[in-house]
Order: sequence, then structure tokens, then C-alpha cells
Amino acid sequence: MKIIKSGNNFVYPKRLRCPICGTELEVEPDDWQLRYGFTGEFVKFVKCPICHYLLSLADRIDDEPEFETYLYPADFDDFSVGKDMSDDWINGMIREGVNYLKNNSDEIVWYTATGNTLIIIFSYSEDEEYCVSVAKNYKEVNIPYGQEGNL
Repeated sequence: MKIIKSGNNFVYPKRLRCPICGTELEVEPDDWQLRYGFTGEFVKFVKCPICHYLLSLADRIDDEPEFETYLYPADFDDFSVGKDMSDDWINGMIREGVNYLKNNSDEIVWYTATGNTLIIIFSYSEDEEYCVSVAKNYKEVNIPYGQEGNL
């Protein structure tokens, strides 16, 4: 059975059209690859098998939904492929984050993400404590304002 259209818009395969050679592709979640984008963040792409242009969801065919859907894990960038950060580096970043929050009492959160590691620290002034979370091999997606309804 092949679903043509679904009310939840999480349907795969996604249909893309190469803007260079016009090739139309059906893309499954496992077809996406990651590479560094212009901003230094990982971006998902599919390489056109004809002209090798790197396609993204922006190249989907017009009868696809006009908005992006965000389905975990298929639509999330996978940072497990990033460099493994050492415990010494992680502990140094935790010290840096706690010191930042200590010296900036108007701030309640500090975070950093490098390689395969994400560190988030919350300052709970009422409880007089810091909540530190470290995640390795994490997944992430950026959802533009106005697209929250597509979760």
C-alpha cells in the first residue's frame, strides 16, 4: 500500500525536483545525508543522481505541502556523526556555563553544542541551584516561528 496524502503531513517518500536538470526523486528518511552548511551547522540533503546537485526540502515538488513537517527522528539532524568530545572538554564547558550564569544573574539558561555533544545549564535562583544536562549523540531541528503547528 502507498499513501498518497495524509492529514498529518508526515508522509514519506518526499518528492523532490532537481532545479538544475529537472529530475524528480522520491526520497525516504534514510536517503538524507548530512554535511556542514554555510553557517557551520549540519544540513540535510540528497544528491541528484543525474547532475549531483545537492537538493533539500526546499526543492520539493509543488503539490507537496507548502509547510515543513517535523517528524522525529526522520526530520531531525543527527549529531551522532559529530566529533566525540572529551570529558575534560565537557567539564570545562560546564564550568564556563555555570560561571556565566553566576556572573549574569538576569540570564536563566546557557548552552553550547559542539561535535556530538550538547550542554544545557539552567539557573534556578529560587532553589539556588544549577540544572546541568549533557547529551551525546543528540538530534536537533530548528522550527521557524509560525511552523509550530506542524509538529
